[in-house]
Amino acid sequence: MEVNDSLVTVSDLRLAYGEFEVLRDINFEVKEGSCLVIMGGSGCGKSTLLKSMIGLLPPREGKIAFRTEELWKPNSLDKNTLLRKFGVLFQGGALGVR
Repeated sequence: MEVNDSLVTVSDLRLAYGEFEVLRDINFEVKEGSCLVIMGGSGCGKSTLLKSMIGLLPPREGKIAFRTEELWKPNSLDKNTLLRKFGVLFQGGALGVR
């Protein structure tokens, strides 16, 4: 049995909209008990990364895993079961709340 203290592992991730490649060669791990910040300028790919991590945008290449469960594994029957463990909360501006 493999021991893995990473909650999230992103490996060799490439994300694109059609022919326009937004992100490439993205690699990081989030260990249990740690905190991760994703920040950058407008249009740099923050939301694109998050869309892929919550199951809305399939990667062109690479993998996203939660513990040992790979999200975008081909023919995965457990994808919906895995995604039910997550929730998304949008910032007020995205909802038009003032």
